[in-house]
Amino acid sequence: GAISRHHPQGYPAGAATMTDEHYRGFADKYLEEIKPRAQEASRYVDKNLRNFQHLGFIRTAFPKAPVIHTRRHPAAACLSAYFQFFQDEPSAFDFDNLAARYAAYQDLMQYWESVFPEPLHTIDYEDVVKDRDATVKQLRNIAGIADDASQDMDEAAKRDIITSSAWQVRQPVYDQAINHWRNYEKHLGPLFEAFERHGVKLPD
Repeated sequence: GAISRHHPQGYPAGAATMTDEHYRGFADKYLEEIKPRAQEASRYVDKNLRNFQHLGFIRTAFPKAPVIHTRRHPAAACLSAYFQFFQDEPSAFDFDNLAARYAAYQDLMQYWESVFPEPLHTIDYEDVVKDRDATVKQLRNIAGIADDASQDMDEAAKRDIITSSAWQVRQPVYDQAINHWRNYEKHLGPLFEAFERHGVKLPD
């Protein structure tokens, strides 16, 4: 939004003509805006659902920030979006649209993987739940946090969490969500047909 307001070419066209100084300016502005929410935290996680669309800009503005791509089974991801009330995304209630958007997401992530000099860190959601300790260790390594670093969970729980899953973030890790979509599998024929139509790659 800030690029569209302050750059004559808007976004995304304007991103290609921005200088390093411009990118640093936007990075500084972003850091200033999140400071009240981040408080004294040494790390800040931005898990906006649209981040994958802007990874080129994000990686240019924050070249040292690790990018963690959490991958989930397409049916689980689409059904989760279907059940969530997105006021600004009424199309989330349409299986064909969900499948088309998931296919576009897969294609775009494949593109980012091919053009970035440093690889993305891809983690399967199912692994987070099935082997939490190993995944946490992997995430600590990615974020540069020592394995023996302590964390005051009571204090962490007071920090702002501005996402649709704010309640879930504060709960213990649970595994019901892994195969939750299978409870509705007999009704998901149209979704899987849409996956095939749009070329969505399903896990083996």
